Amino acid sequence: MVFTTEYTRLIFQMKTLDLNAFYSYSLLITYVGTENEFEWKGYLYVGMMFSVSLLGTIILQHYWHRCYTVGMRVRTALTSALYRKVRKQYKYAELVWTLVSHP
Repeated sequence: MVFTTEYTRLIFQMKTLDLNAFYSYSLLITYVGTENEFEWKGYLYVGMMFSVSLLGTIILQHYWHRCYTVGMRVRTALTSALYRKVRKQYKYAELVWTLVSHP
């Protein structure tokens, strides 16, 4: 497949984002569950959760941009292949008439 590497990168990127979000929440739950912890660790965990959330938003926007770009590339490739196939079967005048008469 032509676009396999792009889709594989996108899947890896999304799974990394999900794992980071899960890990940051599990750290905070562990901190809340213990009684004799330092207060600075709580602030550190909250700061880490904020930074992971901010980074997650940036990664998610990049993910959707890449999905849209890959989708447009697939659409362009299919349209080009279809046009080349139709062009081989029809003469130029017939092709123009077919494209104009069938919107």
